[in-house]
Amino acid sequence: MRLVAALTALTLTPATAPAQADAPRWQPCGPDGQVCTTVRVPVDWARPGQGALTLRVARLPATGERRGSVLYLPGGPGKDGIQQLEEARAVLAGLRRGFDVVTFETRYQKTMALPQPSCAASAPLLTEPRDRADFARQAAALKQLAVKCAADGGGLIAHADSASAARDADAVRRLLGERRVGITAESYGGITATAYARLFPGRVSALHLDSTVDLTRPVRFGTAAEEMFDRFAAWCAANPSCRLHGQDVRAVWRELITRADADPFPGPGGARLTGFHLQMAATGFVVPGNWPAFAEAVAKARDGDASDFAMQSAGLSGMASQPKNRAAWCGDGFGLRTYRDYLRTREESLADSPSFGRAGTWLGLICSGWPYRPPNPPRPIPGDRLPAALGTASWTDYQATSSLAGRIPGSVTVRQDGPGHVLYVSGASPCVARHVENYFLRGELPAAGTLCPAVTAGDRGRGAATPQPRDGSPRG
Repeated sequence: MRLVAALTALTLTPATAPAQADAPRWQPCGPDGQVCTTVRVPVDWARPGQGALTLRVARLPATGERRGSVLYLPGGPGKDGIQQLEEARAVLAGLRRGFDVVTFETRYQKTMALPQPSCAASAPLLTEPRDRADFARQAAALKQLAVKCAADGGGLIAHADSASAARDADAVRRLLGERRVGITAESYGGITATAYARLFPGRVSALHLDSTVDLTRPVRFGTAAEEMFDRFAAWCAANPSCRLHGQDVRAVWRELITRADADPFPGPGGARLTGFHLQMAATGFVVPGNWPAFAEAVAKARDGDASDFAMQSAGLSGMASQPKNRAAWCGDGFGLRTYRDYLRTREESLADSPSFGRAGTWLGLICSGWPYRPPNPPRPIPGDRLPAALGTASWTDYQATSSLAGRIPGSVTVRQDGPGHVLYVSGASPCVARHVENYFLRGELPAAGTLCPAVTAGDRGRGAATPQPRDGSPRG
């Protein structure tokens, strides 16, 4: 009822507030009537006089009776939302019957595009600290990289957090002249949406959370990873094409981890790959589309060739340790600040996931030594001041998405009965698209426990020009 009342109020009040002194100048910038402008925001919202960013804004106008705007918050962090808006015109056609769909260039994109070489410098392969001194040494090396990038890049990495991005989103709302906006947020964009809901609850008319992370509390990834491993083991048992078919997959994996700890495999640049590195690499391998490759990598490593795990862990560590790439995560409080934090997180992660628990610390270790206090650490949202939300997620993200949506009374999360990450704007699920349209256009939430069928090859892409690839966001 709260959702219906909120959307009815949005329909009955004027869609726009009084005109701004400096009205935006919209220019054609894409097909199907898309127009663009820019908005200026401070680098540091706490010190607005010390530097500014110019962000591009794109709008696909409503095609029917206009009721307001829905703001699309893309994932990544760093995904190009404007490009995705162009590619998703078909799937957004239903929503556009009543709403403009708007997105903007995020400060994540600006940060990840910093051209200074120091901002793209990588640390040596991340390791599992053996003691307090080892933790401190690794943190100090990572801190040194961040300090150098901040000096060369104008300090932007200190302000790449999602609370700052949420304030940027509110600047876009003001530019549009809207009193309130609907939000559809995917993956890491859900962290921006969470910050927006906390900072500006009265300005949210509706909230759709797609395959996102629950940052209302410290994030734990282990349970979802263990569930995925269970699904992998079942797939392998049922498919003769799996390289480990007919074997006890869990026992094979445990033995491989134990072996790597006792006698590490050769890694890049003379590094040694322990069970920690195998588990870290496996978090990318064990998603459904990569199951054959994961089985192959395990079989090869058992035979003495861990090159697949070496490549995966080196790539993940190298990319994530670049200051421009870890700035958002570290600003959003994913870091482990002390060795005691590390030990506690490791213990919790192992309790959640015996198969991958040690990997639950890698993102926190990447942010150890971050030289700035995180502006956007995990914090609650005022659920009783927000409209009931719609969550959508597959196996991969259901746990975290439903947890976040559940912070708001009356919310419902639709589960896709199969794999997939980001189900709406990607065009991956026509079923999800119907529920999203009903939510925004009619104020209707589905019944609790609603399932969407697994997406088939024939379904994928109906309503979207390009299916969205899996992005780099942490998994909930």
